[in-house]
Amino acid sequence: MKKIIKSNQIPLFLRGLALTAFFSCIVFITNAQIVVDENSAWNKDSIYPVGALKSDFYAQSFFANEPYLTKIGAVIREHNPEGQVLLSIVPANSSGYPDLTKVLYQGSLINPNTTYTWYYENMHIRVNVGQKYFLLIDGYDNAGATGNSRIGLSSKSTDTNEPVIYTNNNGSFWDSGSYSSKYLAIYVEGTTTPVPVSIWSIIAAFAALIVTSFFVVRRKLA
Repeated sequence: MKKIIKSNQIPLFLRGLALTAFFSCIVFITNAQIVVDENSAWNKDSIYPVGALKSDFYAQSFFANEPYLTKIGAVIREHNPEGQVLLSIVPANSSGYPDLTKVLYQGSLINPNTTYTWYYENMHIRVNVGQKYFLLIDGYDNAGATGNSRIGLSSKSTDTNEPVIYTNNNGSFWDSGSYSSKYLAIYVEGTTTPVPVSIWSIIAAFAALIVTSFFVVRRKLA
């Protein structure tokens, strides 16, 4: 039986493996560029209610320290069924309040547990370093929502040093009310990488395959 792969072609496949390892290192380095922008611990306290039976939105400001946001999170607990909410990212408007007309990211509908839980959303959105943004707890007019939820607080402020704010009229007026020294417990991750790591992995695999095939075909034609 004729060999499918000649012995003198084995080094070519080893080259391909070496190239794959090289590109994998690039992917690993890219993945290592993930930076935690905000990570304010939950202090067991909460603000409520947000949802169909009270406030439309809660918002916590932060400054973007990386050009891309990749993950956000908040502590949520259902207060009255059904307390569905959304996690969103919006920039600040000219007055420094959330600009609800420019939603950069809106997550899937969260139907929270009756115990306090961290909920996260993964994304890859472009932001401007140094600009103020808001992580929104969106309880406005959500499908199936008839109740409301509680949102976890933190004793630690974000880098804006601003308290949590809320609106009861879809953003026409924002206030901190009695929460002027309270902050939402939030998590924000960012990166300098313009392309998601999964895309880099695909490119690396194709590059290794193309280069390996080129050398094999070239040797066969020689």
